Amino acid sequence: MENGIYVSINYKAALKIEEGFKNHEFRNYIPKQDFKKLYVYATKPECKLNK
Repeated sequence: MENGIYVSINYKAALKIEEGFKNHEFRNYIPKQDFKKLYVYATKPECKLNK
């Protein structure tokens, strides 16, 4: 099983990243282990997990 990281992002920011208007989202932490997959959870009103 591949390891991954789960990140919750504001819906509007996730939409801008998906549409190409934004290309990053800063976080205040650094993962302790390397990961191969990033799972993005878009918050309200979408409440959807995107791979």
